[in-house]
Amino acid sequence: MMKRKAIYLLLTLCIFMSNALCPLSAAADDSDMSVPRGEPHILIANDSWMPEYKAGEKINLSIPIENTGSGSANNVDISLAVSDPDKFPFKSNKMSYNYHTSSIDPGSTTASFNVTIPPNVKSGTYPITVNISYTTPSGSSGQASGTVYVKIVNSYRQPLLQCIDVKFDAEKLPAGRSTMINLQMKNDGDLVVQNIELRLSGFSADGISLDKWPDTYYIGQMQAGEIKTGTFKILVDREVKTGTYTLDLNIKYKDEYNQEYTRDSKVYLPVAGKDSQDEFTPRIILESYDYGTGTVIPGTVFPLTLTLANTSETTAVHNIKISLNSDGQVFSPVGNSNSFYVARLDAQGKIQKTLMFKPKANAESQPYNINADIDYQDSKGNKLTEKEVISIPVNQEAKFVLTAVEVPPTLGLDNPQSISVNYHNGGKAIIRNLSLRVEGDF
Repeated sequence: MMKRKAIYLLLTLCIFMSNALCPLSAAADDSDMSVPRGEPHILIANDSWMPEYKAGEKINLSIPIENTGSGSANNVDISLAVSDPDKFPFKSNKMSYNYHTSSIDPGSTTASFNVTIPPNVKSGTYPITVNISYTTPSGSSGQASGTVYVKIVNSYRQPLLQCIDVKFDAEKLPAGRSTMINLQMKNDGDLVVQNIELRLSGFSADGISLDKWPDTYYIGQMQAGEIKTGTFKILVDREVKTGTYTLDLNIKYKDEYNQEYTRDSKVYLPVAGKDSQDEFTPRIILESYDYGTGTVIPGTVFPLTLTLANTSETTAVHNIKISLNSDGQVFSPVGNSNSFYVARLDAQGKIQKTLMFKPKANAESQPYNINADIDYQDSKGNKLTEKEVISIPVNQEAKFVLTAVEVPPTLGLDNPQSISVNYHNGGKAIIRNLSLRVEGDF
């Protein structure tokens, strides 16, 4: 009898414990077991959040934050991680990117950062790491981290410092004498450049050298579109022959955000050597050239029209040969040679010639040079040479093509379906930082 009572009591106790545990089990099914009741759970934005900004703007970067828990996060510190300042797309008046709030209650809020996007930031999509630390109502420490993406578009012309002309007193540098030359430098970008260094090299002891003059000229600052001069004192050896000589120009500068740039260029110096005649020696110059349009499309034939002039007021020139060669053989002649011959050009005379060229189909978008070598003779049969440079901008066509949109034959309410989009690059320019966005009534 006692044994039956013991079994009965044990069964009663089991039933009681089972009833007591059932509500707890149901409660666990209705909430996230990893987040205790009354505690916060912080999430940083979602995958679809990607704002778009323009370079040069001052913006309020508001990052969505969501507390999906049932308790508040207190004493919250939110920061943007900057591992490499040179690659970070934002600038701030403060040394760090921190946002503090006393609490984040359950629900949605934003963390705002007042930042500037420098005009020299390249177009693209940038990942931003967001770190959050806080305390819970129970006094514990909590942390959250995530990556958000920001798209930046830049329409500014980036810093481009180039030598547009070389000026000195005479038409040519005389052999055996020193001459001050002035390099005309132009800032062709939309941004201020500073800490400019112009370094001239390519000298030889028995040719062209510097006459007790430093090889580097410094310019403090240049505004957008501004022209300034770099001066050098050039000595031409007395044994140098008449012709055009080339020096190397290295250009180094920074923008106002301390980003450094370097470019290499050429400086062409015409020299009147010991074999030259007096100041009446005839000279042929490329007075003008025209290629028909603002830019040339790769793989497309275009006309290049040259106008040549004899600058001498008294002397005709003979046996003129003009040869055109492009850097890297980017341009190929079409239907004609890359050179032509002119028997005679009278004093103060001019001649115009049109040649057909075609740039390589895979030429990248940028200006390319064509070097014009001019060989001729004066009235006494002396051989003379000149060199001119023609700059032609080439622009690849960018073409993005959507070929097909595949939609399921039937769509059901509250039944997610996939829509496929086929696309390809129909142009010959490289497409970078591609993003697709679908708009409509969803």
